[in-house]
Amino acid sequence: MLQVPLFCFTDLNQELLSLAEELVTKSNIVLKTMIPFWIAAITSFQQARYADCVILLLPQLEGGLRVLFTAVNKCPSRLMTAEVNIFIYLQYVIICKRNNF
Repeated sequence: MLQVPLFCFTDLNQELLSLAEELVTKSNIVLKTMIPFWIAAITSFQQARYADCVILLLPQLEGGLRVLFTAVNKCPSRLMTAEVNIFIYLQYVIICKRNNF
């Protein structure tokens, strides 16, 4: 498999990635059950498997933002879960407005 070097994050080294792992384990934003996914994403990045890293990180970032949003806005913790009906409705509205349906 051909591995292309990543030029976007040239300053990332092993020390910073180790620090990232430590921050993930100590963070209040990262749910404890999701720590293995964060560690797997960092490991994927270290192995130059960038697509795997992104696939693992995107849902984790969404979850972290939900935790942060509910904490900052003093919302009940039940709001940390996505409500599918609202999401589908929003997608429908966005698609209809964009495509003039």
